[in-house]
Amino acid sequence: MSSNNALMRQKLVRLQGKRTTIQIEAKGLARDIAPLINPILHEIEDMEIARAASKMDELVMKQADLINLQSSIEDLEEELG
Repeated sequence: MSSNNALMRQKLVRLQGKRTTIQIEAKGLARDIAPLINPILHEIEDMEIARAASKMDELVMKQADLINLQSSIEDLEEELG
């Protein structure tokens, strides 16, 4: 039973690390998007809306990954007590 717990703890640490990496990537995308569509910096016709939309698509995927990871992390934490 303890080897099973050790394996679950290893998986938990791996998932937490992956979550941190994806969070950093997602925050970077959010920082990249903001100036592309900031009306204080650019007129609407000069904004890089298509580029921002592409980055938003990436951000949506990162968020979905984070939601799934968080669910898995919570499940493991519950199993470990």
